[in-house]
Amino acid sequence: MNQFNKTEHLVETTFTSDGQRLEYQKYEVDSAVCAIHFLHGMSEHIGRYHEMCEWFNAHRINVYLHHHRGSGYNFEHRTQGHFNHIDELIDDCITMYDEIIPNDLPTVLMGHSMGSIIARNVAIQHPNLYNGYIFVGTSHVDGLSHSLNQSILKGVQYFSNKQFHPMINRLNFLTYNIPYFHEFDRHSWLNSSRNMTKPLNDDPHFGYNMSTKSLDVIESAMYEASQLENINQMDKRKPVLFIAGKGDTFAHRGQSIRLLAERMKQAGLEEVFVQLYSKSRHEVLFEQNKVQVYDNIRQWINDKLIK
Repeated sequence: MNQFNKTEHLVETTFTSDGQRLEYQKYEVDSAVCAIHFLHGMSEHIGRYHEMCEWFNAHRINVYLHHHRGSGYNFEHRTQGHFNHIDELIDDCITMYDEIIPNDLPTVLMGHSMGSIIARNVAIQHPNLYNGYIFVGTSHVDGLSHSLNQSILKGVQYFSNKQFHPMINRLNFLTYNIPYFHEFDRHSWLNSSRNMTKPLNDDPHFGYNMSTKSLDVIESAMYEASQLENINQMDKRKPVLFIAGKGDTFAHRGQSIRLLAERMKQAGLEEVFVQLYSKSRHEVLFEQNKVQVYDNIRQWINDKLIK
């Protein structure tokens, strides 16, 4: 089996609102006390999280994952790296919640990077569904940065008839890698270990280009989910956990999650927690101390959700 494409749990389901077929995986144990609905990041796939899911299963936590539109292994009827609106991704998340997650388990919505941005928007638009939230490697954008990003992305879409611009993708990720240029690895910003970043170059389902429209959608969704008036719509009683590495340049070395945590407290959320890992970068769930991260998540779930 291809090490990057662990599909022994893979199933397809029909997305009911517009006929999209979404790939998902279920990791279940009979003695489960909780469930995690996990949303993956940009330009990657759910097969990468096989080891994490098995670890949580061993600790009586079910995990459910699905591919966002534009991600996955089969693109017969869709376009890799493309979606049109954040509401599509939110609706897909809700469809998966309704169809595959047992309603007798407390359920955490957990998202990494782009997945965390989707999860934050779900928490705002559908505050009654999940019992708690874990946002991993997330970020914020405000004011001038948002206006500049929007001007560039919308300008490219307006003046070009091309859906994909590889240069825009390269520039998008290049900025996060600048502090690690001396390591001569374009994936250094993701992980502190070369043993983890080197195989990414050979993963056929990792690092594909995103459409300019999709980049625009996620940037706008990050902005909306960062605004206090929108955060105010979240359920104030639901616990929230932020996780990031101090070397995560996407999360501004942890500054973003501290800022977002403070905004949530300002909005009246009663239980907001931050975990920062000093030697970790963006993909904290794959770092050398990943088991420590998993175990801290397990302990937080036990403390906050399992009665």
